Amino acid sequence: MFDGPIIDCDIHNSPVTPEEYLEYMPRAWRERLMVDGRMRSLVPPLVSSAQLPDGMTRRAETYPPDGGPPGSSYDLLREQLLEPFRVGAAILDHDIGHEAGLPDGELALVCVRALNDWMLERWLTDPRDERLFSLILAPVQNPADGVAEIHRLGANERFVGAMLPFNGLGKPFGHPVYHDVYAAMAEFDLPLYMHINGGEFFGVTANYGSGGGPAAYKVEQYQYEYQPTANHLASMIVHGVFEKFPDFKVLLSETGLSWLGGFAARLDSCYDLMRRESPWVKRRPSEYLRERLVVTTQPIEALPGQGRALLEDLSLIEGAEDMVSFASDYPHYDADDPTYAFSFFPESWHKKIAYENARRVLRFPSSFAATFDRPLAGQA
Repeated sequence: MFDGPIIDCDIHNSPVTPEEYLEYMPRAWRERLMVDGRMRSLVPPLVSSAQLPDGMTRRAETYPPDGGPPGSSYDLLREQLLEPFRVGAAILDHDIGHEAGLPDGELALVCVRALNDWMLERWLTDPRDERLFSLILAPVQNPADGVAEIHRLGANERFVGAMLPFNGLGKPFGHPVYHDVYAAMAEFDLPLYMHINGGEFFGVTANYGSGGGPAAYKVEQYQYEYQPTANHLASMIVHGVFEKFPDFKVLLSETGLSWLGGFAARLDSCYDLMRRESPWVKRRPSEYLRERLVVTTQPIEALPGQGRALLEDLSLIEGAEDMVSFASDYPHYDADDPTYAFSFFPESWHKKIAYENARRVLRFPSSFAATFDRPLAGQA
């Protein structure tokens, strides 16, 4: 087990109550969103009925004793994750940022601005824990709104990437309609952070997360969650995102790993055809992926002690050891601690998975380098 600083690339944090967000909204919107003294739900409806049999999506021990949902307590996060596993940097993901996918683009922008400001004040400023970082939520129903939000917050060093939680226009993320948003990210050296698939399970787009329609069972959803992500990546290659923006990088969170090798091999097998169809495909697709993409460990598609098949899948793409980074997915029911996650990979990969790969992609401030260049407290 690697015994050093770790970057945890996926932590779901939440407000104690949704009403916390109201403080960061204009008065007219606060009044509009209150119903019988409570803030109405701003999470788009889940298209798929697939849920866990007991309805639990968070670990029981992550519920704060003083109330509030899992992920709302900094003290519990520190006690259960940051301290015991020597986390040197924790990436807070707005609990995916569902609100960015609201069909009403004006409301989505109001919500996204409130969530970003809430994150900055409630988590990145107070408590003063230098290990906490986050992502700029960017709505794209109107891409100019996403550009403006990145410009508003892009210089703040506590944000290490920009997150497009939903493809609000129903187009894959390589489509040129999104390129102005990527130009804004590139201006601030911010990578694209994409969680699962761009929100296709939440009623925003018509493909329901898979080509065959919505799932009836959780296991169906689990096995096809990577499909929209693969579509987004292929689209980014053929529409020239990686050529137009030479330093642009992508971090995929909670998409799994086993699909990546076969996906890269399939794209490479179509290389000649892709070049004829698109003037932007100037290199083999696997080269773009290897240089620009990092994928998190959670969820690992293997049982304990049976990681060989996973490594064989990954071996289909050269340099896979440079494309994997740790994520706990705290506080979800299937969250992984580093000891478990690292057990599936060769020891020669551990340092890269722990922090090197994520550090290369995410935009950490230069002053933060010391966290990874010196032993943490308690280490020899």
